[in-house]
Amino acid sequence: MRKFLPVGIALLAALILAALTFRFFLAPNQEENSALPPESSQTPAVEELTQPVPTSTPISEISNQVATLSDKVNKIDSTVNDLKSRVVVLESKQNTTPAQTSTTTTNTPTSTSKAPVYIPLAASGSSSAGDWANISGTVATIDTADYPGYTSMQFEANIQIFQQGTAFARMGNKTDGTAVLSSEIYTTSTSYTYITSSKFTLPAGKKDYQLQLKSLVANYAASIQNARVKVNF
Repeated sequence: MRKFLPVGIALLAALILAALTFRFFLAPNQEENSALPPESSQTPAVEELTQPVPTSTPISEISNQVATLSDKVNKIDSTVNDLKSRVVVLESKQNTTPAQTSTTTTNTPTSTSKAPVYIPLAASGSSSAGDWANISGTVATIDTADYPGYTSMQFEANIQIFQQGTAFARMGNKTDGTAVLSSEIYTTSTSYTYITSSKFTLPAGKKDYQLQLKSLVANYAASIQNARVKVNF
């Protein structure tokens, strides 16, 4: 019994020391841990703070924005229409200006241009020949220097054929012994018909020109009246 008493005392002392150690070192940590809220309760709070707060635009605000955009579009349309109107006005002014200039330019030569001049060849004449024949008394002297600036000439007259066939008339260059081919005219009418030839120009200088007639059917006379040369400027 005496032998186990010191051992029991030592064991009791060790237990007391362990209890004190537990009280001063482990118990405060447990109290601190118990004071903290559970992790499960903290997690949602942290997540709520980190997640973005959803936002929504009221319908009234959207309507105001749409109305504002509509007003801007209407203003743009109005501006565009105004610009179009100005462009139309400018184009009309530009189109009017050349027209007036053109009219002025066109009228200037007209006011200074010369009227045609007529050179008589024969009051009348006739021929039943089936080939070209010179008509006596129809010679006219024409000097191109007397008509400076002329652009062309034309032969014109009243001609007819007797009963049937074709009557031809033209100018012959008596000085050079040639014919003015572009001056030729003809008709199949049995009554006098006024005919004008194509345009032509004469050789420069002074030449004698004579009226020539031809009947397509011999013995059916080709007749002419008021033959003349028209000088154009």
